[in-house]
Amino acid sequence: MRPKQSKADINGSSAPTLRLYRTMVILLAIITFGVVGLTGVKYINTRRHVSSAVIRQLTVQAEARLSAFIQPVMTTMVIIKRWAASGDLAFTDPAVLNPRLVPILEQHSQIYSVLVGSRKGPIFAIFRDSDRWRAFTGQTLDGRPISGSWQQVKISGETVVASQTWKPASTGTHAILPEVDTGGSDDIIWSEPFELFPEGKIGLAAVTNLKPQNWEILLGLHVLMKDLREVINAVRIGDSFRLFIYSENEVLIDFQRMDRGRITAGSTAASGGAAQDLQPLLITSALRQWQANEKPTEPYAFAHQGARWWGLLHDFEAGADGGGIGILVTENDLIAHQKPEKYLFVPLAFALIWAAFFVFLRLHRRAAMLATRGERLAQLTEADLQEMISSGEQEKLEFKSTMRWNLKTDRAGKEIELAVLKTVAAFMNTDGGRLIIGVGDDGEPLGIEADRFTNEDGYLRHFGSLFNQHIGLEFTEFVDYALHTLQGRRICVVNCRKSTQPVFVRHKKEESFYVRSGPSSRQLTVSQVIEYLKDRQR
Repeated sequence: MRPKQSKADINGSSAPTLRLYRTMVILLAIITFGVVGLTGVKYINTRRHVSSAVIRQLTVQAEARLSAFIQPVMTTMVIIKRWAASGDLAFTDPAVLNPRLVPILEQHSQIYSVLVGSRKGPIFAIFRDSDRWRAFTGQTLDGRPISGSWQQVKISGETVVASQTWKPASTGTHAILPEVDTGGSDDIIWSEPFELFPEGKIGLAAVTNLKPQNWEILLGLHVLMKDLREVINAVRIGDSFRLFIYSENEVLIDFQRMDRGRITAGSTAASGGAAQDLQPLLITSALRQWQANEKPTEPYAFAHQGARWWGLLHDFEAGADGGGIGILVTENDLIAHQKPEKYLFVPLAFALIWAAFFVFLRLHRRAAMLATRGERLAQLTEADLQEMISSGEQEKLEFKSTMRWNLKTDRAGKEIELAVLKTVAAFMNTDGGRLIIGVGDDGEPLGIEADRFTNEDGYLRHFGSLFNQHIGLEFTEFVDYALHTLQGRRICVVNCRKSTQPVFVRHKKEESFYVRSGPSSRQLTVSQVIEYLKDRQR
């Protein structure tokens, strides 16, 4: 609460302060841009580090899960190949094959079916059918059954339903043996996805050559794509996640595609604009970048259709040329999986610093303005005071002998304090005014000594305490006060400005509203207050 100063005085005294503000803003801006820039660079590097680390982790997890899924298939094939090499299997006799194959297949739920035969000639197959097995014996042409019979088999391999003759429908049948070129070797080769006999489910086949007693036939174990996808979904992150199996420069299995056809580094999407035709472009782009980077074993970044992607191609076995697993994910999905949040606090911290600075600036300006008002009030001369007092009490000027001391009873009285505050509130609710304490009604200077405070600081603190308690701290900006000397006595001048909000005097549980009416203050009733405030808003 300080006196008001003219605009010229404020501008003149605040020029150095404004220059200081400008300097502070420039320095703060330079520091902010510098630190935010460095933080941005660090954040970008951190995104790269996080993306690389996450895709490594995904590759390790995916390879481990795929290995756990595929390894039992490979192990089963090795066991069957050994039986064939030792002559323990009669490949044309279901009564021998069922008891040997069904129990071992039952141990591995990922194996959907097993077949023994050739693409042109006799074939034997066992299929998983819920909690049972079905055995098929027949003839094939180009890998598709053309005739045969079914049997239902227990887990023990015992036949429970006699053979039932089977003939293909007029529309043809699904393949029981995929088109796989084994090259006459006994290596295990995985096929591309194809529709499996008999129900057309999409699956893969691990195929190898068997040569029992110099009779060349094929052994194939089938797994379903839906089971493989469940394995992949366990490590999937985001919608962009792509996983594929590659060999040399070819993609053997793309787990996002159900159709057949290999993808190579030179592949292009078919025309027509369909979304599915654009699917190979991503892996094509990734393979090209991989080749351009000399087939790195580390994670690498590349751009595709406006997005930043990360890829990692990893051999199943170190140094092997047979291929491996590839994973592609957008950087945004990788970052969303493990956000580098430790750097996000820096921009937030600077935003808070700037906010704090502007709050400080506003408060400082307000304090400076109030301080200059106080200086202006303190500059009142004794002649100015004498001139004001000589004009007598009026609508904007009133005298009070004391702030708290009742001169009639010669003791401190609450009624005296409330009278002072009523006048202050009345000035603030009307058009402002000035209260001079320590002057009698006749204009005679009595001084603040009559209030019997030990020092002037105690006097001023007491006035501020009364104001905050009975009127409110939020109204202090409308009131300034200071001590002056008049005819050898100290008096208190309180300068009041019109408040933007209604001002009430609170005492105990009551609130009173006062306005100026000529040279005195008048209390309004509730209805008068309502009407007064309506008129004030017009």
